[in-house]
Order: sequence, then structure tokens, then C-alpha cells
Amino acid sequence: IAVNLARDEHRRQRPEPHDPADLDAHAGDARGLDATEAGIDARRLLAALPEAQRMVMVLRYYHDMTEADVAAIVGCPPGTVKSRLHHAMRTLLALVRDGKGGPS
Repeated sequence: IAVNLARDEHRRQRPEPHDPADLDAHAGDARGLDATEAGIDARRLLAALPEAQRMVMVLRYYHDMTEADVAAIVGCPPGTVKSRLHHAMRTLLALVRDGKGGPS
């Protein structure tokens, strides 16, 4: 129930405390490039994640929630949140390395 309520609220408001362009820019920062040079589209990368991983990523990093808060909303143990975040990061890294994070 809590997950559905959180999803519904997210759909209604669509608040993003962090500008997605900032996320794009940070993705390129590791190599000293801005997002346009790196060709990384964070929204596309997030959309490529399985729903469970995408949900914890959005709640943790876009909404700046603690792992404990994310666990309470999603209804799983904090260790599961950590695991999903870890797998999501690995998937995102693989997508970027494979060049699948570029603009459409």
C-alpha cells in the first residue's frame, strides 16, 4: 500500500528536487566531460532499469531519502535497498560503457 501511495504521489506531483540535467552533467564529470560531450541521457538510463531498481534509485537520489526511508516506502529490508542500489549502479555503468546511455 505504501509503495502504491508513494508511486501515486510521485506521478501526481513529479517533483524533482534535483534537475535531471544536473544528473546528466554529473554523469560526465567523472571523465571531465559535460553531459552533452559524454552523450549520456540519465532519464534513458533510469528507464532501462528494472522497476524495483529504478524505484530505489529515484527515491534515494532524486528525492534524497535515506536507505532506511526508502526501505520503509518500498516495504523491504534496508539490506535489500542497498542490494538494489548496488545492482542498479552496476547496470547503469554497463549501459554507459556499452554506449546505450546516449540520446535517442
